[in-house]
Amino acid sequence: MVYQDTKLKRSHNIFLHWCGFDQFIPEQIVTSYWISPKVLLLYRIICALYTGFIFWFFVIVFSFWPIDLWNIYFKFFTIYSYVGLHAYFVTTAIYEWRYIKSKSVNFLLHRKSFWNYTFMYLYSTVVCFNILTPVIYWTLLSYLLPLDNFLSILFNVSFHILAFLMMFFDVWFTRMRLPKRLVIFTTFTVFLYMIEAFIDHAIQGTWVYPFMDWKQGFVAFLYYLYVGNVEVAAFFIMKAIHILRDRLAYKLGKAEAAVNFPEHRQREEHAELNTDITRMA
Repeated sequence: MVYQDTKLKRSHNIFLHWCGFDQFIPEQIVTSYWISPKVLLLYRIICALYTGFIFWFFVIVFSFWPIDLWNIYFKFFTIYSYVGLHAYFVTTAIYEWRYIKSKSVNFLLHRKSFWNYTFMYLYSTVVCFNILTPVIYWTLLSYLLPLDNFLSILFNVSFHILAFLMMFFDVWFTRMRLPKRLVIFTTFTVFLYMIEAFIDHAIQGTWVYPFMDWKQGFVAFLYYLYVGNVEVAAFFIMKAIHILRDRLAYKLGKAEAAVNFPEHRQREEHAELNTDITRMA
């Protein structure tokens, strides 16, 4: 299949351009090397329905719980990342449906840049945090929710296993790129969550997660460092998966242009960066 891969207009903001927000190529989010747009749409609809059902199911369950789990539920980073995952599947399902209907991505190319940049931010957080969340949970927090009843099994499987798998297969099925400098924004998002956790502790007197308690001294510092390192590692693992997918597609004859190779992208980025520097000078 021959792809048009029309690019967005170059951002006038040098920082946004440097970060890669304007590298979003709309056709890549609605097409695949491996499956048809209709199959991709079906996959995203199923994922959107499942994530929406699970989120609201536990909202209802925890609202009737003997202890105040309802308020705690909305403090978990897991829930934030899951809401982002649901929003991603709903958004991309709509994009996919409009693409199939119109056979064009003009509805994305001609809208305000803000929305495309926002989508790039959403995409980067979804692919990063749905590795970060299960790794932190299974290494530091799983003892808090043992798999001894149906609800705990459903919660753990849905939020800490299936969320990752749904995200991973969506990445593999699409042709999206992940600009490496967006790691700045995913890291900053985690930092903002930690600030929120400190504010919540100052108000409520309790920590959302036990490992965040600074009474542990140096051990707490190591935990925070561990979370930060896992977040950055998760981002670049997903970056590597994007590259592996493109290379495999090219080897199998699914990708027809060398533009899919990261070396080519890097040369483009360096050329554009040099142009920016020249203009600023």
